[in-house]
Amino acid sequence: MKHVPLSAGAGALLVLLGGTVMLGWLLQLSPLVRVLPGFTPMVFNTALCFVLAGGALLMPVSDAQRHQRVTAVLGGALVTVATLVLAEHVLHLNVGIDWAPLHAWLRDSNPNPGRMSAGTASGFLMSGAVLILASRVRRPWMGRAVRLLTLGVGTVGVLGLAGYLVSAPLLFPGYLFAGVAVHTAAGLLVLALGLRSAWRQLEWGRVPLFARDDDRITFVGATVLAAIALAAGIASFAILQDRVQTLVGDHVHAELMGRTDMFRDLIELREVNARIAATRPAVIRNLRAIHARRDDSSDLANVKAVVDSFLKQGFSAIAYHGVDGKVIASGGAFVQAPAMTVTLATPDKAELLWDGGFLLHHRIPMRDSAGEAGTVLTEQPLPVLTRLAQNVPGMGVTGDMGLCVLNGEQINCFPQRLNPRAFSAPLVNVAGEPLPVTRALRGETGVVVTRDYRAQNVVAAYGPIGDWGLGMVIKIDALEIFQPIREQLQIVITLLFLLVAGGTALLRSQVRPLATNLHESREQFRAVTETASDAIISADGRGTIIYFNQAAERIFGYSAMEALGEPLTLLMPERFQQAHALGLQRFLATRQARIIGKTLELVARKKDGKEFPIEISVASWETPKGTFFTAILRDITARKQAEEILKGRSAELEATNKELEAFSYSVSHDLRAPLRHIDGFAAMMAEECGSVLDADGRRYLRIISESVKQMGKLIDDLLTFSRMGRVGMRQTRVSMAELVSQVLQDLAGEADGRNIEWNIHPLPDVQGDFSMLKQVWVNLLSNSIKYTRPRDLAKIEIGYSRKNGELEFSVQDNGAGFDMKYVEKLFGVFQRLHRAEEFEGTGVGLANASRIVARHGGRIWAQAKVDEGAIFYFTLPDSERNSS
Repeated sequence: MKHVPLSAGAGALLVLLGGTVMLGWLLQLSPLVRVLPGFTPMVFNTALCFVLAGGALLMPVSDAQRHQRVTAVLGGALVTVATLVLAEHVLHLNVGIDWAPLHAWLRDSNPNPGRMSAGTASGFLMSGAVLILASRVRRPWMGRAVRLLTLGVGTVGVLGLAGYLVSAPLLFPGYLFAGVAVHTAAGLLVLALGLRSAWRQLEWGRVPLFARDDDRITFVGATVLAAIALAAGIASFAILQDRVQTLVGDHVHAELMGRTDMFRDLIELREVNARIAATRPAVIRNLRAIHARRDDSSDLANVKAVVDSFLKQGFSAIAYHGVDGKVIASGGAFVQAPAMTVTLATPDKAELLWDGGFLLHHRIPMRDSAGEAGTVLTEQPLPVLTRLAQNVPGMGVTGDMGLCVLNGEQINCFPQRLNPRAFSAPLVNVAGEPLPVTRALRGETGVVVTRDYRAQNVVAAYGPIGDWGLGMVIKIDALEIFQPIREQLQIVITLLFLLVAGGTALLRSQVRPLATNLHESREQFRAVTETASDAIISADGRGTIIYFNQAAERIFGYSAMEALGEPLTLLMPERFQQAHALGLQRFLATRQARIIGKTLELVARKKDGKEFPIEISVASWETPKGTFFTAILRDITARKQAEEILKGRSAELEATNKELEAFSYSVSHDLRAPLRHIDGFAAMMAEECGSVLDADGRRYLRIISESVKQMGKLIDDLLTFSRMGRVGMRQTRVSMAELVSQVLQDLAGEADGRNIEWNIHPLPDVQGDFSMLKQVWVNLLSNSIKYTRPRDLAKIEIGYSRKNGELEFSVQDNGAGFDMKYVEKLFGVFQRLHRAEEFEGTGVGLANASRIVARHGGRIWAQAKVDEGAIFYFTLPDSERNSS
C-alpha cells in the first residue's frame, strides 16, 4: 500500500473545507459558512485561500521542479490576497476584492461584508511565504525562517480557537483574532501541520533543528511547559469568566424583576388616581348641572376646587370637559409636544409620555347611571420612574435601563442613561441576533450576553412589563464587567511566562549532564552488544541491515562487512520473504504492529542455507532520519530439541502463558521503569533542591511521589485483573461461610477501631475456584468497610437466597451509596463513582469481581441510593440443584 504523506491528507482536507464554504456562499446556505448561528462566518476569500493552500500541499514533493513551480504560484497568490486585505485594514481602503454582494444575504457583525480578518490574512501571508521559500532553502537561516513562519501559522490558529474558548472579545474588545472564524482557526492549524509535513520531506527539513540532545530536550520541555501553562490559563480564566458572567447575570436579572414590579405598581397606582378623578359623584352632578344651565356658580366652584385638590396631590395637569367637549375647569399645563408617546394596554388605555421625564396621561369618560356626563384629562409625573431610567445604582459606569415599544420593523425606546434622547433601533443587532429588548417584546424573559443597539457586548436581562406592550432591559457593558479579569490576566500571563522560563532553565541545567551521560551510555551499549551471546541486528525503515554484532556473525556465518547494507531477507528462508516485505510496509503505513514488542519463534537461514529455529524480539524506534528496528535473536535449536520431551503441555496453556508473559513484561518494564525514574528523580530533586523550593514546590514533589505509589497500586490491580481472565480455574467444593470468615480475618486491620455491626446469615457451599471466589468477597467486603467509614455505626449484612437454579449472594451496607444513573459504569475498569479525596481506590476491584463471577457462569449487579447505602448481588450456579 502506497504511503500517503500527512501533507497530502491535510491538503485534501483544506480543499474540502474551502470548497464547502464557497458552495455555501454561492447557494446562500448559512450552515456551510459558519459553524453555529451567531458565530463568525468564513468569508469567500478565506475559503478560496484554503483551496489554494490545499492544492499546493497536494503537489507531490518527489516531482521537485513541478512542485517548486506550483507552490511558488499558489504561494504568491496567497501572499497577494493577504497583502491586499491587510492593506485594506491598515489604510482603511476598499480595493474591491471582498465580494461584498456575495455576502450581503448573511447578516453578521463584519462592518465590511466579505472582508477577511486581519488575523486570518496574517496566517495566509505566512503560509504563502512558506510555500515560496520551502523548496528554495539554500542556507540555514532560510530553513529557520520557514520553521518560524510555519509556527506562526499554527499560532494564529491556536489563538483563534483560544479566543472562542474564553470569549476573548468580551475580555479584549480589540483582540486581533476575534474576527477569525472557528473553522478558519481549525483550518489554519491543519495548514500548519500540512506545511510542516511538506518541508519535512525535503532534504533540509530532515536535518534536526538542534544538533545536541540537551538542546532538543530543552526545546521539547519548554514547549510542553508552555502548552500546559496555556491550557491551565485558558481553563482557569474560562471558569472565572463563566462565574463572573453568572453572578452579573443573576444581579441584572434580580434588578430587572425589581424594576418591572415597581413600574407596574407605579402605573397601576397612577391609574387608580386618574380613575378616582373620573368617578367622583359630586363632580359628575356638578357637570350635569352646568350642562343643564342650572349652575348658580357653586357647581363650577366645586369643580375648580376638585381640580386644585388633585394638583396638590401630585397631578401636573387635570381638565374636566363637559359632555359637549367644552372645558369646564382645568389646572396645570398639559404637555404639548412630548418626545415620545406610548399607549399602554391598561384598562383605561393610559399613555406614557416623555417630556424631560416620564408622565402618565389619561383620558377617561365620566359616567353614572344616567349616562355620560363628561370627560376628565389627567397627567401625572412619574419622578421615581424617571430616576430609575436615569440612574442604575450598583451597576457601574455603563449600567443602563431600557424601556421600549415595538413599532413595526423597529423598536422605539425612551431616553436612557447612556442615550438621553428618545430613539429608534432595528429589531436585531449587527450580528443578526435579536436585541434583548426585542426578546422582551416577544414575551420572553432571561439573561443573554450579546451585542446591543450600539454594537457593544453587554450582559443584559430582559423581560416584558406585564401585557402592556412594553419591554424592559437592564444591561451593563461586558468591557466593564471583565475589567478585573483583564487586569488579572495580564499579571498571570507574566507569571506563566516566568514559570515557563524558569522551568526551561531548570530543565536545561538538569538535562545537560544527562545528555553527556547519554553519550557515555551509547558507548556502553556498544560494548555490551558486542559481548552479548545473542545476535543483535538493527535495520532501517527500508529493511536494510545497519548493525550486526559479533554474536550475529557467529550464529548466521556472515561477517559484519558482508551483512551491512544487505536486506533482512538475507537471513530468511525464501518462503517468508514476501510476508516480511508486506508486514514492513503495513507497519510503516499504519503503525499497527504484529511482532513489534513481542517475543516470537521463527525460522532463520544461515549463510550455508541451513534453516534453524530462533527466538526473536523486535523493537522499533524513531529518529529524525526515520523509523528503525532492532531485533534480538537467539538460536533455540537445543531448546527445541528439549521441548520435544514436553509435548504433553496443551497448546491452549502454552498460548495463554505466552500472552500473560508478554503482558506482564510490558506492564512491569514499560510502566514500572518510568515510575521508578519519576519517583527517583522526585526524591533526588527533593534532596538536592529542597532548600531552594518553597512550600508549594515541596508539596508538588510530595504529590508526585504519592501519585507514583498510587500508579504502582493501579498496575498491580491491573495485573490481577488481566491474570484473572487468563489463568485456569481449579474447581473444588468451597464453603462460603468459611471463606467469608477467612476474608473478614484478613480485613480485620481495615475494620480496626471501627464500630461495625455484622449480620452474617448462614451461607451454602458452592462449586468453584477457591482463590478467585475469595477475591470476590475481598473486593465486596473491603468496599463495604471503606464506604461505611463516615458512619458512627456501620451496618453490613451478608446473605443469600436460591432463585431460578442459582445461588444469589448479597452484601448490604449503610454507607455512602451512589447514584443509580451511573450504575452502568460500576463494573468497568478504572470506573469510580466517588472522588479519590473521599474514598481511595483504583477502580479495578469491581471489574475484577465481575470477571471472576462471569467465569463461574454467574452475574453481578448492584442497587444503591446516595448517602443511604448499597446492596451488591452476585449469582453462582446451584451445584446441589444441578446435580439432582
